[in-house]
Amino acid sequence: MLNHQETTQGSEAQVPPYPGTAGSLHDWIVCPTPRPKARVRLLCFHYAGGNASLFQNWPDYLSPDIEVCAVQLPGRGNRSHEAPYTQLSAFKGTLTEVLGPCLTRPFALFGYSMGALVAFEFARELRRQHLPTPHHVFVAARRAPQAPPPLNHKLSAMSDADLIAFLRKHGATLGSIKAKGVIMRWILRTMRADCKIAETFVYTEEEPLDCPISAFGGLEDPYVNEGHLAGWQLHTRRNFSLCLFEGSHSFLHSAETSVLRVMAQDLRSIWKTVHA
Repeated sequence: MLNHQETTQGSEAQVPPYPGTAGSLHDWIVCPTPRPKARVRLLCFHYAGGNASLFQNWPDYLSPDIEVCAVQLPGRGNRSHEAPYTQLSAFKGTLTEVLGPCLTRPFALFGYSMGALVAFEFARELRRQHLPTPHHVFVAARRAPQAPPPLNHKLSAMSDADLIAFLRKHGATLGSIKAKGVIMRWILRTMRADCKIAETFVYTEEEPLDCPISAFGGLEDPYVNEGHLAGWQLHTRRNFSLCLFEGSHSFLHSAETSVLRVMAQDLRSIWKTVHA
């Protein structure tokens, strides 16, 4: 739940009337810099209200041995004609179906805020379906899934005015355009749908994942503290690490290079292990 980076253009824009469908891999994946010879793929899941452009510059900071594949959920970017999902249970199976071609080489998952929840459930769904599983899971700005929600009210149920005020109070810019009328309704619809994914999530206990988990947080985040992040340790049989960065809930923007520097070390260890 951070800065909304979309810029919907055109006065004839219409709020999408129908739900997202499975589509093709091209619909779901944005690859900023294709690296067909990369040893490891990094599948990235954006935060609530965000889109795949969040990860546009990441290849510039990572080794050529790593291919960044940003997952684009319906309702934004190249999928703005689709209505966004409102429940994780409605599409986690679809993820395993359409992202299968990305799992043909060692891969890791990164998720930020709402995206961390999606990445975690995607990893568990892969295991349930006996499909290839990640070699590492990175979660950022998100409480462990078994923890209670941080807010005692639902953002998805707020009025437009209250939701806009809340988002701006906590650092969201809602785009670089003067979003009015149907364009603002489009933005708010996507934000509400993403918030509802988190609000309707029901945690179920399962065996820990068989891969390391790294949890990242902001030192000034009012919603996710070190204790909340430490709860992710319960979900791995392997190594667990926790790293805090300067910044609030949106620390990824201010500490992006620091986050990527830490991730690069863990990603490098994947291909060293696989090719040992």
